[in-house]
Amino acid sequence: MRKTVLIALVALLAGCGPKVEVESDASKAEKVAKAGLTQDYFDPSAVQYRNMVTKGKDSPGGYTFCGELNGKNKYGSYTGFKRFYSRAEKVGDAYQFKFGYTEGEKDDFAQNWMVFCQW
Repeated sequence: MRKTVLIALVALLAGCGPKVEVESDASKAEKVAKAGLTQDYFDPSAVQYRNMVTKGKDSPGGYTFCGELNGKNKYGSYTGFKRFYSRAEKVGDAYQFKFGYTEGEKDDFAQNWMVFCQW
C-alpha cells in the first residue's frame, strides 16, 4: 500500500514543473515593432500603449501594428497619446523593425494611417 501511495505521489509531483509557453510570431513581431518605434524616445521603457491592433500577415512574414502611444519628455512628464503605426517583418528566424511613425512625424501620416490601419 505504501509503495502505491509513494508511486502516485511521485507521479503527481512530476507534472509540477514550470510551464513553458511558446511565444507567438505576432507577439515576437510586436516586441520588435514597439522597440524600433520608441528607440529614440527619452524613456522607451515607460511608453504606454492603448487601442493597439495587430494587422496580421498582410504581406509575407510581416505584421503591422496600429494604436496610440504616450511617451515621456526629458522632464519626465507624459506628452499625451498620439496615433502610431509600426511594422516588423520576418527575416530568417527573427523579426526586424521595418518602419514606424507617430502622428506629427510625417506630412503624409493621415494618408498612411488610412492605408495601414483602417481595415
